Amino acid sequence: LQSLTSEQVLARLDEAQIANARLNSPQEFWNHPQLAARNRKRTVDTPSGPIEALLPPIQLAGMEARMDAIPDVGEQSHDILIELGYDEKAIAAMKAGGAI
Repeated sequence: LQSLTSEQVLARLDEAQIANARLNSPQEFWNHPQLAARNRKRTVDTPSGPIEALLPPIQLAGMEARMDAIPDVGEQSHDILIELGYDEKAIAAMKAGGAI
């Protein structure tokens, strides 16, 4: 196989009726016509500006997946630490120590 091109290998596998598939590059995957046909891309806000993102692979009929803005680094740290049980004094100490 080393001396053959990808096209030659695929042709030989097809001729021998051996199941095969080619792996898409990330760019080929992103530009795949099925993503457009199924309307799978959404614009999502980020701290650096809007980007295109793919919807999650599983979708419930009649329900649109949540595609919230992507938070900035540390933006949700306080809320997460509160949820984990840290009090304001402990969070202030973490901030003062540069941990968050």
